[in-house]
Amino acid sequence: MSDWLIHRRGLGLVLAATVLLNLGAFALEHLADMPPCPLCWVQRGVFGLMGLVALAGLIRFPRGWGRWPLASAMGLTAVGGSAIALRHLYIQSNPDAVSCGMSPEVLVQFLPWWEVLLEILSGTTDCTQVDAVLGLPLPAWTLAGYIALGGVGLYAVLVRRT
Repeated sequence: MSDWLIHRRGLGLVLAATVLLNLGAFALEHLADMPPCPLCWVQRGVFGLMGLVALAGLIRFPRGWGRWPLASAMGLTAVGGSAIALRHLYIQSNPDAVSCGMSPEVLVQFLPWWEVLLEILSGTTDCTQVDAVLGLPLPAWTLAGYIALGGVGLYAVLVRRT
């Protein structure tokens, strides 16, 4: 099997998984009545960004040194998403660590985008609610997803085949 096809399969798996994870989150929101908090929305966005990085690699898979920017983007999305999921788990474990804040809709109307992002990443009391699937909170599942998909994506981009 050609190297090209092996690398493309890994990136295709990452792309398909990110789409399915976001569809699953949408289903949990509407079918299981689990409304997302602001950090949940950010985690969905990071999965979407990871899918876009995988799509970019599928469309034009770079060779040689060109692999490193793609690997960097994949690694940064995986690490960033993992950090957000860990922050979310921390907030759920320590609900007193956050205070009531304005809703994201109000924040967007009155604050610059970087301050909105900082407010959302600091968490709100909405983020303290623990919704579990198969006994694990949703941020734990997203953390596992970022680690697994980031690993698959990095493997597909960086490992050379002979």
